[in-house]
Amino acid sequence: MYERMRSAKEIIEEMKTRFADMFEGSDSRECLDCRITFKIYKAWPDMPQAMTINQKSGERIPINAIRALPSGYDMRQALGQEEECGCRNRPAGPFDEEFTLRDANGSPLADTYYTIEWRGFLTRGVTDSIGRTQRHKTDGAQAVRMYLGHRESV
Repeated sequence: MYERMRSAKEIIEEMKTRFADMFEGSDSRECLDCRITFKIYKAWPDMPQAMTINQKSGERIPINAIRALPSGYDMRQALGQEEECGCRNRPAGPFDEEFTLRDANGSPLADTYYTIEWRGFLTRGVTDSIGRTQRHKTDGAQAVRMYLGHRESV
């Protein structure tokens, strides 16, 4: 069976997507150390008696308490590792985000029409070949609603 060679661009895009998927749940402004910390602790099995130690205070902390934190940045702070963090003094904005749309099976929704609603504004577009929207910039954190397909009146 014949299989066409993929271009370097296609291979690079696939690698970027796989790398980004490895850190699902961490925010894109976190340094690599925070992203890795998030990945390690989120993958840790539920062990109520398992403990770790805050490097600064020596305080024992249940691993489940670390696992419950929303980001690697927060996890590293709880572990007393914020001094080594590359995103320690990160700004609160502006935000520059893109979204990856997936179906119920986790497959990307390629070439899908979408509408994003935020603060009374509507932005329409079509996802790329791996389900990503265009980038959206705001001055601060915003709540958004995402609609699939054309929505002339939202």
